[in-house]
Amino acid sequence: MIPFFAFNIIARIMAATSILIIIIKYFKVVNKYFLLTTLFFIIYTLIVNTVASQSGFLLRHLQLYIFLILILISSIVLKFSLLKKEQLLIIILSFNIIALIGTYFGLLVDSHAARSLAKSGDGALALTQSGVGGYGVIYMNAVIYPILFFLKKTTNNKWIKFLAWINIVFAILVILIANFLIAIIVSVFQLFILFILSKKSTNRVLFILIFMVGIFFIFNNIDKIERLSYPLVEGTSLGLKHTDIFNTLNGNSSENNTITLRSERYERSLRQFFFNPLIGKLSIDDLGKHSSILDIFAQFGIFIGILFISLLRKPYLNISKKIPSQYRYYFVCLFWATIILGLFNNFAMHNGIIYLLLACSVNMDDKGLITI
Repeated sequence: MIPFFAFNIIARIMAATSILIIIIKYFKVVNKYFLLTTLFFIIYTLIVNTVASQSGFLLRHLQLYIFLILILISSIVLKFSLLKKEQLLIIILSFNIIALIGTYFGLLVDSHAARSLAKSGDGALALTQSGVGGYGVIYMNAVIYPILFFLKKTTNNKWIKFLAWINIVFAILVILIANFLIAIIVSVFQLFILFILSKKSTNRVLFILIFMVGIFFIFNNIDKIERLSYPLVEGTSLGLKHTDIFNTLNGNSSENNTITLRSERYERSLRQFFFNPLIGKLSIDDLGKHSSILDIFAQFGIFIGILFISLLRKPYLNISKKIPSQYRYYFVCLFWATIILGLFNNFAMHNGIIYLLLACSVNMDDKGLITI
């Protein structure tokens, strides 16, 4: 999580060793079905990728595998004591603040800093050593809001409540200045849903009506909205997307191909899946490589794709069935934000931290009853 250690080989070895120790130490409480299905997915996809794809794509799914292993560990963390969960929450949220603050000030100096980290090298190493986080930090914090608001509302621990507030503030600030369009969309989606669902049913209807009227107004004043909103993103990478989006809405061709290129990648994966629905394309070479979920279905077929979705869904299902109904919308919102992110972008290993936070955010007794 800490950018300073991103390229540190010792930190990587320690992290891998810690994961292995946790699985071995708590092997008795691991859900064996979840363990076996996770291992099957990793081994099968690794073998297929090795045999059918170019050698340059051998470790293409490495971040995805770490993501799934962290989901597996979250099922162990779910059974930890309340004290251990509170300690983990404080550690994770504190580390995330360090990453967010470093990234925020790095982006103030260079608005493209987070994007530059997508390419390894001396430049990326220098950025991480200055505390700037990249793709993983941005997209982890793009789906963190439901957990933070849930903690803010339910925890009695003042430190956790304080850390939740600071994380919310800096997550929003970093997402806004990082210029990752999908991260902004996913963040706005969650904040809007959480805002609506936190209101009484009568107020929900009113807000939805206001929202629909607002959408109608925007589409009837599209030219004015374009002129008023462009200065907000002028000079950033979002400025190019802004131009292309409004050109598309107006029925014109995109000037910068930012929307066209992304949609072509999704279309490529969808086309490969429809041509090979059962076992998939097998090779990753011709896929869009811009959507974890679409690419899994396209490369490995419908059965492995469904297995992948089930691995993402099971932790949410285990928790949502056992918590009071008034809190379920937090986790439903979080699950769908995760799915939307996976449909329109690739999961980073950091997204597994969300599942650890999810497991730490609720405390269940031996009978599976939640205590808050």
